[in-house]
Amino acid sequence: MKAGAIYPMNPDKLKTRQEVARELSVSLRTIDNLIAGRAIEVIRINGAVRFSPAAVAKFKQSRTVTAAA
Repeated sequence: MKAGAIYPMNPDKLKTRQEVARELSVSLRTIDNLIAGRAIEVIRINGAVRFSPAAVAKFKQSRTVTAAA
């Protein structure tokens, strides 16, 4: 899936920038930088930026580092 792609889904389940920032414990500016760098997939609806829960989970998984044994 590409960043900015359009997916058929229930818009009630999409997350806002603020919700994602809170979930990731980062600032809105960091979210904007992630979007600009295409590090996280977004859905744009009439200029509004939204995130699918799957895209947020995929981003979190991609940034997870496991401890060495």
